[in-house]
Amino acid sequence: MAKQKVSTEIQAYIRSLSSLCRNDSLAYYFTLYNFGKLQEGFLGKKRLRKELSKLGIVDYTSFKYRLNWLKDDGWRSDYQKMSSFLATLSETDRKKYIESFSKEHEDYPRLFIVHYYMNKVPVEGIIAFDYAWHIYLCRAGWVLGYLSNEEAWKLMLDAAHRLQTVYSSWNEFVTAFVCGSQFREADTSFSFVKKNANLINKLFASSTSPMVQIDWNLDLLQK
Repeated sequence: MAKQKVSTEIQAYIRSLSSLCRNDSLAYYFTLYNFGKLQEGFLGKKRLRKELSKLGIVDYTSFKYRLNWLKDDGWRSDYQKMSSFLATLSETDRKKYIESFSKEHEDYPRLFIVHYYMNKVPVEGIIAFDYAWHIYLCRAGWVLGYLSNEEAWKLMLDAAHRLQTVYSSWNEFVTAFVCGSQFREADTSFSFVKKNANLINKLFASSTSPMVQIDWNLDLLQK
């Protein structure tokens, strides 16, 4: 990706952290290769800008706002509020509390999701989701000229370091990402897993996958 000297192993590690942010046929390709490989090809800056526009990113200002929001606040803020409250209740009382809501109530889906994942993700919750998207935007921002090479790598490596302190494995990280995706979409049908089953299986099973080849606790300070 960059002029900054970063080992190919670390580059692959960083790409893997944002691998689930795409849900198209190119998702696995861009786990193996940087955006820049196809920057002037069929991906193109125009297509990348169109993708980011779906996130409300249309210029540098909106890009920086979304980048900083994911880093400092993100979806994990609301998740943590619900999780902290539910943690004060017993298992039985949590279920009773959630069931007191109509399934049509706007809070029901997210309460259901937080409860379902309470013992499946660390107490820090879904920072995996926010930081994966933060890294994805850094990758895209470099291609589009919103970030310099050095800026992008500093932000991505900082995010990766933080994720390593929160999660103990690729599996735990992906579980938290999936939880975050469901929380954002208020999705109790587990549609993210259903739609991305092939990609998830490939990330964990393919011999070419960085998640298979690279240890979660990779030293990110190596040259």
